[in-house]
Formats: sequence, C-alpha cells, structure tokens
Amino acid sequence: MMNTKIYKHFLHLFLLLLLTLFWIGCGKDNGTGPVVDTNPTGTMTFTLNGGGFTNKAITLKTAIARYDVEEQMTAIFAAGVLETDSIVCGLVFPGNRTGTFVWSTPENGFGIVLSQQNVYLPLSGTTTVSSYGPVGSTVSGSFSGKIIRMGTYDTVTVSNGQFSARHIQ
Repeated sequence: MMNTKIYKHFLHLFLLLLLTLFWIGCGKDNGTGPVVDTNPTGTMTFTLNGGGFTNKAITLKTAIARYDVEEQMTAIFAAGVLETDSIVCGLVFPGNRTGTFVWSTPENGFGIVLSQQNVYLPLSGTTTVSSYGPVGSTVSGSFSGKIIRMGTYDTVTVSNGQFSARHIQ
C-alpha cells in the first residue's frame, strides 16, 4: 500500500499534467504567441517493462513542447494509439533550459494516461534535456525511470526514452 505522502505527491503531479493540457489551448499570452501547427512532427519513443508490459516499444509521432511563464515549467506532450487504446504522455520539467532533472518533486516527471482509465505517474527517474530551442524549433532529450499505476500500484520501468518535440510556446 502506498503511503499518504507518496500518494499526495503523485496526485499533485497528475493534476499538474492535466492542467498543463489545458494550458496548451488556453495559456496566458506571454508575448511570443503560440506557433500554430496543424500537423506537429515531434516524436516520443520509450520502452515499458512490468505491470503487464514486456519490452513494449512505443513510438508516438505527435509531440509538442510548451513553456508556461507563470509556472516556470516546460511540458512535453505526446499522443497516439497503442494497439487499440489511446495514449497520452506528459513529461514535465522546471524551467526552459537544458540540463538533467530528477523525478523527485511534484514539479517534474513522466506520466501516461492510457484509455482514459489507466493513469501512470512518476516514481523515480531522470529527464535530460539536450537541446532547448526557441519557439518554432524543437526541444529534445531523453528520459528513463519508474512509473506507478494508480489504483493497482503496479511499477513499470521506462527505458530508452527519447523526445524531440515541436516548441509551440
């Protein structure tokens, strides 16, 4: 059973990921304006092991990056289809710069929503941002760690994570 402190940590990050989805469409104007792209070309790839996954390689071909000025955080979102299920992934890290970020605070980490029912939140891991270009270019890097499925508390290992997302705002 997950203790209350860890549960609150995951709940906070999940809510943060959901709010970031809303920021993409209705964020406050920061003066640069979003880049309108009806066909984002960014990608996110990773492999899942554990909790029912066995070397499950996932490639999502729609990935965007958005920096929120007020929260001072960047969110990378990727979406697609995994077999017959919809999948949305969020990768959040503080600031708008390159560097390595540990998934140890509610402000950064990796999460997955699978079929709107299965929610996976970060347990431990790192995100390394290798390039952070201006709006209109790309934000890219790598990530790996462990996520946990809410409800069942199954632990899943995330490996070989790579992202290259279109920087829209």
